[in-house]
Amino acid sequence: MQGVVVEALDDELELKIEDLGLSVNSDNGLHISAVSATRTKLSAEVSGELLFDTFEWQRDGAGDFISRRQALATAVTEVPPEKRNEARLDLARYYMANGFGAEALGILRIIARENPGIGTQPEFRALRAASAILTRQLEEAARDIQDPRLDRYREVLLWRGILAAEDRDIPRAIEYIRGNDGPLQGYSWPLKVRLAATVISIMFEARDVETAGKWIDILSHETDKMTRAQLAELRYQQGRLAEVQGNLDLAHEYWEGLHRGTDLYGSVRAELALVVLGLRQEDLPASEAIDRLERLRFRWRGDEVELTILRQLGDLYLAENDYRNGLSVLRTAATYFAGDDASSEITQQMTDAFTDLYLKGEADNLKPVTALALYDEFRELTPAGQDGDDIIQKLADRLVNVDLLHRAAQLLEHQIRFRLQAVPKARVGAKLALIQLLDRNPEAAIAALKSSEYPQLPRDISDDRRRIRAKASFELGRRSEAISLLAGDISHEADLLKADIYWHSEDWAQAARILQRLVGNPPGEDTVYDGEQARVVLNLAVALQLNNDRDGLNQLRALYGPAMEASELRDAFNFIARSSVGGVADLKTITQQISEVDQFESFLSNYRARLLPTRSAADTGTVAAPST
Repeated sequence: MQGVVVEALDDELELKIEDLGLSVNSDNGLHISAVSATRTKLSAEVSGELLFDTFEWQRDGAGDFISRRQALATAVTEVPPEKRNEARLDLARYYMANGFGAEALGILRIIARENPGIGTQPEFRALRAASAILTRQLEEAARDIQDPRLDRYREVLLWRGILAAEDRDIPRAIEYIRGNDGPLQGYSWPLKVRLAATVISIMFEARDVETAGKWIDILSHETDKMTRAQLAELRYQQGRLAEVQGNLDLAHEYWEGLHRGTDLYGSVRAELALVVLGLRQEDLPASEAIDRLERLRFRWRGDEVELTILRQLGDLYLAENDYRNGLSVLRTAATYFAGDDASSEITQQMTDAFTDLYLKGEADNLKPVTALALYDEFRELTPAGQDGDDIIQKLADRLVNVDLLHRAAQLLEHQIRFRLQAVPKARVGAKLALIQLLDRNPEAAIAALKSSEYPQLPRDISDDRRRIRAKASFELGRRSEAISLLAGDISHEADLLKADIYWHSEDWAQAARILQRLVGNPPGEDTVYDGEQARVVLNLAVALQLNNDRDGLNQLRALYGPAMEASELRDAFNFIARSSVGGVADLKTITQQISEVDQFESFLSNYRARLLPTRSAADTGTVAAPST
């Protein structure tokens, strides 16, 4: 034999050296375990011996319960003090055998308080654990039922499975209960019917239809002993068995009868089962299923049945593209059942649905203001990382497209402040600054650029930010600063901005020089200018007139006149490009009258086209179109 550890279960330990060896005794028992032994979750060899002789404990349980209980309670007060705990134990066992876990547990606590040593005896701990399980004192039950000295009893394995089921640890419940439900056959009726319902449910979870059906059959032969609630539980499980066996009409019959019955819990579960069955058979419209579940969710609250109802309802709403109601119902489920293992699954489901909504195009079918309201309501579902950033970007783009510039700016400001770093932050900062310029807020544009600064940016991002800053500086009246920022930049975007600056500064020579670059090479013989190109040519003609550049005008008419003849601005061009129009004041007045075109919004229009998406068809007409 390997080395052992001997523990006395109280302070009295007696050792004797006898002829046959060492004698170890203790009035309240011993705990002997191998030092190096390892234990498996389930003992390979377990005893069929019953710890709970509930038939004996119940005695005349089939008779007058109240009279028998009163007799046992009276005995506690009449026996000598040294026998009182024994009488109390009889009463506790009687309560437990009749399914009264709370009463039994209360008495057992009194016994353990008066005799601490008894609280370490395996049989007592098993009884206390079972009583705690019956009254859902799960933590207390777990401390007792996991005593390794109880491993050898098949009966204890059953109770460990019942505890796991009560704690909704279904895999562990299956592990313990499967193959260890035999002791339940020898239990008194109140315990048998109560525990059998749990065994049946767990066996259905394990897809062990044979065992579940066996216990349903056992209970079906004693319906005359059942309470209304117990009979309702049996009918519900009979419906499940019929469904699993493919007899859907019989399942419907069981559940329909139960739904119309007087047991509230049974009625709610039956209605839920009928809705799920109807959806599975595709003979129940989703809209009707939603209506029925909406009514059902308020009939029963606070346990896994409500959780199942909410999850089913949320799934239906999402399947019908009713994202607000779907996410709202699922959020209610995750909030009410925050401590449940399913809570994290529900939260992930919500995040996935929210992400798909905004990244896979479903949100494009919503009005922008609706998409924004939905985002605001469920902002916490925005995923971390690139997906979350893409959601914010797409939503902001749609808001810009319908001129909800202020709300778009708020989204991007939050993103810059809390989500982005380094180059992505600088890129979005440029986008935000552009939106602020479109919203006629140059100060906010500069603030956006400052809050998103980052060294050693890619050339394209750096150039964009510099040009946008120049535009904002010019809008604030800082012309020199704007020109300085654009020094040496001969890009198309910079030329658009320079033309704007020189035009509004009435520096006609510089404006004409920049506009000449924007006009480009003379067109071919068959070239017809579109509206945008024709506007550039017209404005160049105006700048040359205001600069009194006759040679430039003559050359402009010769090179660009034919292409302008086919444009909508032909008459305006022919008038402005004449050798003499009159005084400068008259020319300004005339040009304002013949053309309302402001070429110098082209810079913003150009950047808007590059940094922001074009208006989608779904957005057209939702809100007034953006003006230039």
